[in-house]
Amino acid sequence: MLLHLLRGGEAVESQIDGSISAIIMSKHHFQTHTAVAQTLKSLKNGVRGLALRLNAPSEGFYLFTLELLTIALVFSKALHHNAGKKYVRVVQPGCHVAWADMNGDHSTVACCSLPSSSTTFLSFLLGGDDPPSEGKDGWKNPLCAAATSPRTKHLTSGLALVLPFLTWFLNCLFSAVAGWWGEGGRREKGGGKDEEGKEGRRRRDAIWTGQRRRLGLYAAVIMFRTTVLLMLLNRVQAWVQGVMPEESGREGGRAEEGDTCWYSALRHDRRCRERFDFADHGVLFISQYLAIQTFETVAILREARSLLHLVTCLTSACLISLLSLVGFYDTVTYFHTRTESLMGVLISLVTVQLPLMLVASGRLRQHRYLRISHFIKA
Repeated sequence: MLLHLLRGGEAVESQIDGSISAIIMSKHHFQTHTAVAQTLKSLKNGVRGLALRLNAPSEGFYLFTLELLTIALVFSKALHHNAGKKYVRVVQPGCHVAWADMNGDHSTVACCSLPSSSTTFLSFLLGGDDPPSEGKDGWKNPLCAAATSPRTKHLTSGLALVLPFLTWFLNCLFSAVAGWWGEGGRREKGGGKDEEGKEGRRRRDAIWTGQRRRLGLYAAVIMFRTTVLLMLLNRVQAWVQGVMPEESGREGGRAEEGDTCWYSALRHDRRCRERFDFADHGVLFISQYLAIQTFETVAILREARSLLHLVTCLTSACLISLLSLVGFYDTVTYFHTRTESLMGVLISLVTVQLPLMLVASGRLRQHRYLRISHFIKA
């Protein structure tokens, strides 16, 4: 009996020693994890402080840089496929729509009878530039695919005044639902008056303020593109061409808009299209679509409250940007000369892209109403 009690005491003592050791080890691990967490936090704060002291670029700088590199890639590919061509619409019996290269001859007339849905953006970037062929073969002709595609038609219609706001609208919708859901949950728990609730409301109000300001910014960009970069530049272009017709012609050719070109007999108005055009559709795609989507993406990365919020808004921005790049590629490849396209790109970069890039990257923080914090509150 005594031996049994002694053995039981030894077992209890062993269990106590094991528990004490486990407590010591747990405390040691807790202290280790705490030290690691504090080290990581200090490192993060140090990097952030160093970035601020060095005036390091923000995510806005990197996003706009990525966008500009993508534009440069698509633009260079389109210029390579352009090869000095510029297609104008002509009339050809038996064709739904026909296009002729104004720098070519009758052999360059493309007869497009059926819209194509088989030509993809990937084939535009990676595939070759098939020469236009006569006959009803629009389904396999890249020019016909670009000319008859409904995507370009819609992107350059009145929808251009609405579609750039889609990503912004989705961002606002998710932010509003998240705020309503969180406020409702706090009311059910009876915690709507605590400091956490007040902080949440302040954050939602700040985000909503930034969203309203971005709405005004995007509307200003669209109005500027429509009134200045389209209407005003068209008037200036027409005036210059009227005053100096001999110096305002297209690349390497005639400046007069007469009826002496080889394709004039194929056009409805029997007129040539020889004058310079600064590629207003290219300006539309770069300044009104791509610039707005990139700026809103910067806001989404800071304002997204959930994975669904982030994925949905980024999908919208990427899809609109992809369609815009397709339209930009089509415009540069088939419907403008290289000089016209280059002029359109430069106009877009100088007047819209670079100013928005400076704002998004925080380079204009010395101006109160041009700071990134004025438009994005997170």
